[in-house]
Amino acid sequence: MEGEIEGELTWVLAALAEVQARLQRVLEGRIVAPPPVEPPVEPVQFPVYSQRDPRWQGDQLGPDRGGGTIGGAGCAVTCAAMVATAAGCQVTPGELNRWLCENAGFTGAPRNLLNWEKMAAFCPVLEWRGKRVWREGPADMEMVRRELEWGPVIAEVDFDYTDRDVDQHFVVLLEMEGDDEAEIADPWDGMRVGLVERYFNPEWAAPDGKVARVITGLRLLVAKC
Repeated sequence: MEGEIEGELTWVLAALAEVQARLQRVLEGRIVAPPPVEPPVEPVQFPVYSQRDPRWQGDQLGPDRGGGTIGGAGCAVTCAAMVATAAGCQVTPGELNRWLCENAGFTGAPRNLLNWEKMAAFCPVLEWRGKRVWREGPADMEMVRRELEWGPVIAEVDFDYTDRDVDQHFVVLLEMEGDDEAEIADPWDGMRVGLVERYFNPEWAAPDGKVARVITGLRLLVAKC
């Protein structure tokens, strides 16, 4: 028994000596101590607003009577608020609507159509690079993917695909999931959903992919490079 205790004590003393020697080498700079472990960084979530949020759904859209409300026709303003907030200009659809009313931010008669160029004045880190429209054929998916490399993109879709005309609706395109699906932030209900799941007519032919068939345009309100 006495021999076993002496053996264990010898092993412990040797281990302590090794630790002490290693610590001395670290202090002398001969061994680089491992860097501290940083806690994982949570990914920043894209802000999603609903145009039918009770806080602003009943607000008059634009400065003129007869232009509807944010809840009924404010998809563009709501998408613009999402993109501006994601870029660092924190704003709700209700706040943005009021600012646009006071700064010639609407066009049309009545004035309820978003003047996209004004968004750069509201949020200087954004720039307006125009629009693209595809009504007679599929969307240019090479362009769509290229724009998505820089961040979320506002896309135009047909809100009611059961009739022949285009009922213009805007969503924020977040990420492609192959040719036949893409994740969007839909201002209609403030949900992150599938573009094709929500807006693709099963009777449509889609030789270029279902996403290309659903997207009818882009509004290029993007962060400056």
